[in-house]
Amino acid sequence: MNIVDLISAIFEKHLLLISAMSIIGSFLVTNSSLPFVIYFSKVKKLTAKINERSSHTEAIPNIGGLGIIAGIYITTLTISFFCLNYEEIKFIVALFIPLMFLFFIGFKDDMIGLSAKAKLLTEVITSLVFIILTDYKIDNFYGLFGVHEINYVLAILLSVFVFVITINSYNLIDGIDGLASGIGILAISLFLILNIEIENSVAIILCSSIIGSLISFLRFNLNSGNKKIFMGDTGSLVVGFLISVILILSLDFEQSSKSSFRNIPVLVLAAMSYPYVDTLRVMIIRKLNKRKFYQPDKNHIHHKLLEFGFTHKKSTLIILISMLVSILAVYLTKSLDISIHFFISLALTFIIYLSLLYFFKK
Repeated sequence: MNIVDLISAIFEKHLLLISAMSIIGSFLVTNSSLPFVIYFSKVKKLTAKINERSSHTEAIPNIGGLGIIAGIYITTLTISFFCLNYEEIKFIVALFIPLMFLFFIGFKDDMIGLSAKAKLLTEVITSLVFIILTDYKIDNFYGLFGVHEINYVLAILLSVFVFVITINSYNLIDGIDGLASGIGILAISLFLILNIEIENSVAIILCSSIIGSLISFLRFNLNSGNKKIFMGDTGSLVVGFLISVILILSLDFEQSSKSSFRNIPVLVLAAMSYPYVDTLRVMIIRKLNKRKFYQPDKNHIHHKLLEFGFTHKKSTLIILISMLVSILAVYLTKSLDISIHFFISLALTFIIYLSLLYFFKK
């Protein structure tokens, strides 16, 4: 038995070991990469631009996504080589093709800036490329609103819509220290639990690699000294895209039907509840104020918490605790009919997040 076969035999069906190794591996790669990224950024003066949405006043490197993507790519490809079969590795490669293109677009946006329309077009194209290459899409509603399987064209349109909404919602919450990475860790941890139960090795490796990289990045992002760095569009677009992919993998009917969790679509949506609710709220405010949807402002809930006098860390902690409460509320009501569960969860989620604006107002 050669070394490759030996390592593969060790990993076979040891899903928790695979997950642990992926988390540790991506953490170490990102942790090693970010100091070089920070040094390079400072030498080349690649720092975040101050705009209407900024909550900082100093020059901070904003290409932390380079370290995140390094951890995810290297770890996922390495662990996949030992743990996945040929078809599963083909899926990983097919995923990384559009992902790399989106990464370069995010990097370019951080460097010179891109129009909102250019980024939107890129998101649509990369989503379509992923769907075409892998044939993964949302094609079943699980009885939500009385709907089960949907036709091919509608499935593609819905999937692209989910990609665009998720990517942009995640991008928009990257406004205060620790929030985007914290929400990413929390949401993907829920997806990881779901996929460990149904033994979906591909999703387990992806989730774990992302979690490890985000934990490492979070250490630097919360740093108050010269090691501080922002995720930037380089990171937020890539992580948002990966969250969309894992969301769709978790909604795959053939896989998720093995799960003991009921009403999977509602639980999956709860994992990204804060970004979705906050983005919808901000879009409504911009519409009422006759502002363009893509025009930045400080109407996000996390910006309001800063205005109330909370620090970045406390604001992030408040939102993460609210997310946990929201997810727990959805989980505890999972025995309801799926349509009733959806509307009750939607109402509870809005109440939980919007109450932050009134409960903490000073």
